[in-house]
Amino acid sequence: MVQKVVPGTDGPINQDFLDAINKPQESEANREALLSAGGPLVIALKLGVDVAQGLSKSQHEEFSEQFGTNKLPDKPMKGFWQLWIESFNDTTLIILICAAVVSLGVGSYEDPSKGWIEGCAILIAVLIVAFVTAGNDYSKELQFRALEVFSFFLFFSLITHYVFHVVLLCDICLFFRNPPREMRERL
Repeated sequence: MVQKVVPGTDGPINQDFLDAINKPQESEANREALLSAGGPLVIALKLGVDVAQGLSKSQHEEFSEQFGTNKLPDKPMKGFWQLWIESFNDTTLIILICAAVVSLGVGSYEDPSKGWIEGCAILIAVLIVAFVTAGNDYSKELQFRALEVFSFFLFFSLITHYVFHVVLLCDICLFFRNPPREMRERL
């Protein structure tokens, strides 16, 4: 695997270099790091990419092998029981639980044979609401996962050396300010 050296970047363009200019939630620092490395055009030229023609198929394969695909890691999905426990953070449910405990205490003190019924009814209602909330949240989580999987397979047409290629959304597509004339006509 050949690593391309870019002057002013303190070493080769490798995954560490890309990580250094692409830190999460630091867009201004990322921009400064990219500009201090010469900007996107300089880096593209140093990598041997023809900015007018785009990546050749061999370059695309080489860069995919060297740097991996342009895909964010999947966020771990919350399980049903985790969502169920989180549903108890609701202020209304907390107030109802406190009311149920007070009702259990007062009812058991006043009428030990039937005083517990009202407090237990409130607790059962709280549990039902918590299960319904967790079920709805879990369903939304599954739907969002399905949408993410679907959006991963959206594709675009990319022109390289006057040949059309299908490119997945997860691959990098850079459009420069002055795309080739053939691309401008198609846009």
